[in-house]
Amino acid sequence: MTLILGIDPGSRITGYGVIRDTGRTCEYVASGCIRTGGGPLAERLQIVFRLSLIHISESTRLGMISY
Repeated sequence: MTLILGIDPGSRITGYGVIRDTGRTCEYVASGCIRTGGGPLAERLQIVFRLSLIHISESTRLGMISY
């Protein structure tokens, strides 16, 4: 089983999706978006980075993503 993380980068809204490849089929696992609102670009990118790490960390604890 392989998990695939896709990211649609954006500085105000960043989309993400996770699918599982079972070898025979692909299954939907999760998707969502990270909204940063306004503010300086550096701050928005930091928000995207931090929230991405949180989503990956939560998925790892659930056994969804392995390194």
